[in-house]
Amino acid sequence: MISASVGFHCPACVADARQGPGRIINVADQKPQITNSIIGINVALFLYGVIFHQASSLQSNFGMWPIGIAQGEWYRLLTSAFLHANLLHIGFNMLLLFQLGPSLEFVLGKGRFLALYLLAALGGSVASYYFSDIRTLSIGASGAIFGLMTATLVFGRRRGHDMSQIVALLVVNVIIGFMASGVDWRGHFGGAAVGAIIAWAYSRSPNLKRSAEQYIVLIGVTAVLVMAVVARNSQILHYFGG
Repeated sequence: MISASVGFHCPACVADARQGPGRIINVADQKPQITNSIIGINVALFLYGVIFHQASSLQSNFGMWPIGIAQGEWYRLLTSAFLHANLLHIGFNMLLLFQLGPSLEFVLGKGRFLALYLLAALGGSVASYYFSDIRTLSIGASGAIFGLMTATLVFGRRRGHDMSQIVALLVVNVIIGFMASGVDWRGHFGGAAVGAIIAWAYSRSPNLKRSAEQYIVLIGVTAVLVMAVVARNSQILHYFGG
């Protein structure tokens, strides 16, 4: 990883970001507006919950609660990714976002990076929703962060760079997910899978240019996630005789 003024950049992402069509992009001069905005939203919501003693209310009303989603509150699948349980939880996730987000945003552009982040977050929530106990209340950006890690790994492997640091980071976090209590490892795997699939689609185009294939994959991933939610909704409602 390359140390930068904003986070750390993977060598593959820096190399791709400097290879624009007919121009040279100075990565150091680019401002990661989407990354900074996402961090700002997460921090603002966390501080609001702490300062005004609304943390429990936010989690109850906007967390990934299966019964609520089955009753039509689909927004929980995304809003839950912007809530955190404590300082360590948000601190660790935002640190990784600060380290990984800028280089991916530079190379992909704001729109595609935002799509990657949100779909990875959604993938984590859907995996948690589909495979967890219906009494589970899950929150956190971990699914999205795992998606950024696997995306960075895919781009690095594409250019033949040593990505051992990212692999080690993934392995450590997977182990923590299984060993620590209260960690939703299902969401981690869901976000990681979606991030890897989208990064694979992005990386197939020369110099990561936009292509119809990328949009097809984005639509396809979204459709699969929606179908998974519909199927889980049916299971839960059937369980309660709905």
